[in-house]
Amino acid sequence: MNWREIEIICDRNLEEIIYSILYQFPITSIEVEDYQDVLNFKKTQPYWVVIDENVKAIREEIIIRTYLEDNADNYYNIQKIDQLLENIKKNHPEEIQYHLDKSIEDKDWSEEWKKGYKPFKIGGSLVIKPTWENYNNQEGDIVLEIDPGMAFGTGTHETTSLTLIELENLNLKGKKVLDVGCGSGILSIAALLYGAKSAHAVDIDPLAVKASKENAIINKVEENFTAEVMDILSEKRTSEQYDIVVSNTLYFVLVSLIPKLGDYLKKNGMFVCSGVLKKQEEDMKLCLANYGYETVRVREDGEWISIVAVNKNV
Repeated sequence: MNWREIEIICDRNLEEIIYSILYQFPITSIEVEDYQDVLNFKKTQPYWVVIDENVKAIREEIIIRTYLEDNADNYYNIQKIDQLLENIKKNHPEEIQYHLDKSIEDKDWSEEWKKGYKPFKIGGSLVIKPTWENYNNQEGDIVLEIDPGMAFGTGTHETTSLTLIELENLNLKGKKVLDVGCGSGILSIAALLYGAKSAHAVDIDPLAVKASKENAIINKVEENFTAEVMDILSEKRTSEQYDIVVSNTLYFVLVSLIPKLGDYLKKNGMFVCSGVLKKQEEDMKLCLANYGYETVRVREDGEWISIVAVNKNV
């Protein structure tokens, strides 16, 4: 089935009039893009949510979208909508634009992205294999099967691959690992496959924790893997100390995490992080140094870097 998109760009004062027109027709929902909502959200924006200013251009107008099945039954409905909107435009020529000619193929977009997600190698031995793909293991391969579901962490982003390469180059045998902001669990599961003794994953998103636990079972490491919903920046539930803390998140989250690392990371333990842009490198290293961490390695990929630092606090 195809859908006909109805997109209307108009002044906010025309919003109710547009609704009154659209709801005369067999639509199921209306989507409104309003930059004022972004400005309002910023006033109470949680630290873990990032607003991409490029997604919604700063504009006074709102954008209203809805969809009708693109079939013969709705041909006259589209014509009628066109006529009604044109009447409004005659009275408000500078305040409204609209487009009715875009046809969209109906797809299951939650599944569509999987078509381009194929097995691939990171570093010297790790192979990331989507659970729905086949792969013929080669000698020396360490295969990590992943179904990220709704969580971040397919391994394809530069920050994830950088962190995975750093984990491969550490001696993880017998080490305890804490994964902060675990997403799909890909980092902590990889650590176990590399020989870590145990891995504990935390995330503020219940869907991420659920995906992590499921992926641990898929990779047969669940006996040494635990995960929980936790905001590590605002709560501390354990006195457990770890040999490795790994976090692939955002720069400002990492900066907030560093002062709290001492609660979790052993002396001479390693902090492995990514989600840092190259232009933020010096600031990040300075922050680490201010809290007693010595940067021992920086790796880069495109505009992103990963950092490995040692806890030198007494």
